[in-house]
Amino acid sequence: MTVTMDQLVTGMSKYADQEIIAKVSGVRKWLVALATPAVMMSVSDMILKNKDTLVKAGYMTEDGMVDIERLYTDASGIARKTGSVTEHLPVLGDVTFSEQDIERLYLCIVS
Repeated sequence: MTVTMDQLVTGMSKYADQEIIAKVSGVRKWLVALATPAVMMSVSDMILKNKDTLVKAGYMTEDGMVDIERLYTDASGIARKTGSVTEHLPVLGDVTFSEQDIERLYLCIVS
């Protein structure tokens, strides 16, 4: 199954709303919500800058469609093999992501 860049970004935004913003309290909730569109634009720009590599790896087609099934399968396998990761995010601090987060993100993208 392939998805457009717009579907990918919309799904990532939905994931951020459900899994990050919804779990933050106080003024940080507003700050994260305000920053999310800019973060999504940065992610989109990063994907487009690396399009050639993503095409060669089989995650994207020449016309910009994303092979979400392959990306999901490979990312899930890596997370299963290597375990959870913790990333320090501005305003939020340390946030841990797991294989379950990949599943939730995938569902946000394809639904």
